[in-house]
Amino acid sequence: MLSPHEIEQRARDRFGERAMSALVLLADVSAVLGSTLDVDEAIDGLRTLLLNRGAEACSVDLIAQRDLRYWSMLAPGPDLSVPLRGLFDRVIATGESVVLSGEDSGTGLVEMAATLDPFATLLRERNLVVVPVVARCTTIGTLAVLVRVPVAGDVSMFEELGRRVGAAIRTCQLYREAAMSIGRRDEALASFAHDLRGPLSVVATVLRDLVATPLDDGDPSSRALQAARRATERMSDLVRDLLDLAHVRSDGSSLHVESWDPRELIDETVSTYEPLARKRRIALLRAIPSDLPNVHCDRDRILRVLANLVGNSLKFTRAGKHITLSADVVSGAIALRVMDAGVGISPSELPHVFERFRSGHEEDGSTGLGLAIAKAFVEAHGGRIWIESELGKGTSVTFTLPRADGIPSEKPSGVHVVHRTR
Repeated sequence: MLSPHEIEQRARDRFGERAMSALVLLADVSAVLGSTLDVDEAIDGLRTLLLNRGAEACSVDLIAQRDLRYWSMLAPGPDLSVPLRGLFDRVIATGESVVLSGEDSGTGLVEMAATLDPFATLLRERNLVVVPVVARCTTIGTLAVLVRVPVAGDVSMFEELGRRVGAAIRTCQLYREAAMSIGRRDEALASFAHDLRGPLSVVATVLRDLVATPLDDGDPSSRALQAARRATERMSDLVRDLLDLAHVRSDGSSLHVESWDPRELIDETVSTYEPLARKRRIALLRAIPSDLPNVHCDRDRILRVLANLVGNSLKFTRAGKHITLSADVVSGAIALRVMDAGVGISPSELPHVFERFRSGHEEDGSTGLGLAIAKAFVEAHGGRIWIESELGKGTSVTFTLPRADGIPSEKPSGVHVVHRTR
């Protein structure tokens, strides 16, 4: 016969085991919910996890989606989300959890909640817990879980589960709203740029013809026409950049992907910018292994990326310095890099370099879209792009592209910025 002390110790052990199991379940649920920004995927992952951890059925019922019910059972059986709707509505209205068991089978609550015979059969040896799904102190739905083990002592754990589900759903909804807002903005910008391109091309043509007309060197009209032509060219660049951003965001399939030698891409970029670099007394260097595999890319888009990066380096590199274009294999992908010995980027500016209309120097005359376009093009290829910079020492921009030989990259897509310190 156990002593009172032993009975108490065993009770404590059982409580500790249940508490640990609850913490592990909550941690796993958080990991599943945090792995996606899609509501359906989040709820599917939650249901799969709960079914694998002993639940025989579970349901997520959302107020905003009453026509869509997330009901899952471990074994084939009836969808009880319809007969339980009254119970779900009760929990939503009161914000209080409900636990039903086989012992409650004769109560008015069960009679109100269940109108199908299969419910009484299922509940005879099982327990049903229904908790509110809460987001920012507001009940947005219910979570129902059917299990065989008693749940009266675990209600608080299920309520915490409901809060985590609510927070995850709210995050997914905010992300979706933000994505839709960005999409509407991109459509408006693209429409504006498209409408502006026609009249702008007419103005540019007229200005080119006027500039070509001989005028006296001292004629102020000549300087005015030159200034107008440069302004028009800059506007044309902005329109092109806006259209490029809109197209790559809306339709990644517009990429014309083929196998290309990265040496050829770098050589063409160097050939394009060598006259300008020579004029500014800046050396353009190459550092490319002879056995580098081909990349899988849209040649024109990647040449545009390299052009943006080299163009930026030329703007901020002093005479007598150099810019190096290199390529190498990095974690199963091909990494192309543009590294300069320029002025560098300040730590406060570095996290924002890929933002649209962001230019680190007011006087550089750029549209502020170059790095945003480079980021969009690289990510459309499934690659990633990152910057390392040290103020006064220089900047290195690296981006990855998939290998043409099919060996997968181990790096996730995305953007990363690093500030080098001594």
